[in-house]
Amino acid sequence: MRKLLIPLLMLCFLPALVQASFEVTVKPLKDTIALNDRASFALIIRNEQGFDDSFRIYYTEVQWDVATDPLTDSTLAVDDEEEQATTVIVKPRSDLVEEDRLYLVPVTIKSVRTGEIQRATLSVSVLSESRLTEIYSPVIRGTIKMPLELDPREAFQVNVDIRNLNPREYENIAVSLDSELIKETKRIPLKALEEKTVSFKIKLPDGQSPQKDYIAAYVAINNISRIKLDHTQYEVAEYGGVQPQITVENKFFRTSQIITLVNTGNSERRDTYRHDAPFFRLFTRTDPKATVIKEDSETYYGWDYRLRPQQSLVVTVHTDYRMLLYLIIAIALGVLLYYWLRSPLVIVKSASGVVMREGGISEMKLLIVLKNRSHTSLEDIRVTDRVPHIAEVKDEFQVGTLAQSGIVKHQQHGTLVHWNLDGLESFEERLLSYTIKSKFSILGAFKLPVAKATFLVNGRKRKTTSNVAVSKG
Repeated sequence: MRKLLIPLLMLCFLPALVQASFEVTVKPLKDTIALNDRASFALIIRNEQGFDDSFRIYYTEVQWDVATDPLTDSTLAVDDEEEQATTVIVKPRSDLVEEDRLYLVPVTIKSVRTGEIQRATLSVSVLSESRLTEIYSPVIRGTIKMPLELDPREAFQVNVDIRNLNPREYENIAVSLDSELIKETKRIPLKALEEKTVSFKIKLPDGQSPQKDYIAAYVAINNISRIKLDHTQYEVAEYGGVQPQITVENKFFRTSQIITLVNTGNSERRDTYRHDAPFFRLFTRTDPKATVIKEDSETYYGWDYRLRPQQSLVVTVHTDYRMLLYLIIAIALGVLLYYWLRSPLVIVKSASGVVMREGGISEMKLLIVLKNRSHTSLEDIRVTDRVPHIAEVKDEFQVGTLAQSGIVKHQQHGTLVHWNLDGLESFEERLLSYTIKSKFSILGAFKLPVAKATFLVNGRKRKTTSNVAVSKG
């Protein structure tokens, strides 16, 4: 029991150690209602998981009817590093909710791809009709007028046009703007049936990143109630870009190009910078290492970059023809080493004549080709092939092939098939063959072990192996 207790406690505390990979923001649109009315909230999901995802929005209790508007937003698709907003409508069930109380309505947001869950709390005040009349007037209307695309380097103005449709005068009305980037408030008096425009002069930070934002205008009467007047969506515009600055340094048979990429904009830039590649690319190196891009008849060096605003990246291209000699020497040594180290005996293993039964492999013929690819004779060649436990060797002789020297059943390795050859002359080939039968039908691909061989060349013992043969049913 103690052994199980510690892992269970670790699992209980694990969610507290994991940082949320998406953010949920709730903004009230209408949070004070009568029992027969509906509250509404703006729910904004920002995806920072590193991949596109969809998020389910749902409510599991019974006191409220909770739905998104539109209903299709109950599963909201959000691209990586983007955010999406929807409206959540909350309606109380009159038999389960009482008047003149504040309720906290929990809404669950779940990632479809990862299963990660976050919860947002919607604060709803349910008041009687008499208290609603006392707290705020339902006949104040307003609209927002503002540019829908903003350049953060320039100031802009937001106007809120307010109309009091009630013959009641208010001495202290707070008009406010509320969004992720903008939070402003002005206090004004409002006479009965008066129309008034409240202007806000706003300047965002110059480096404000481009994004879409949801802004709403509210009025608060006597610091008691808060009424939403209007809402709209605006976008912070993107400006600037990545500009390359190139410096060239020439030395004896060597050229260095220093390229500085600077992000002069207000947003993170991801792209590939291309630079013309020289004809003799073998004598050119790059730092950091570049990707070679071939497009039509042109060849380029490419660097993938991800630069935040005002961030820079330095890449260099060095061309040095002194490397030519080293390259020739390396190639010559490589060729000599290859011919010196490679095995003179080549073994090629393959499967043929596959017999199917009950949808799977029942029987097949295995071919092993031995070839001496050198100018020297090979002696005392011993070939061993292994058959897995799920198959057995059929007792038959293939005409035109060399008969097995022995078949040994091994408890761990299966069945071992042996051939002994006196030798192979220069460029001579020999064919070995045998048939195996599976103990039961094998579905899908059947991967066969490699064949092994030992032999003597110039009195020295060598070893080699074949390829891995795969038979597909």
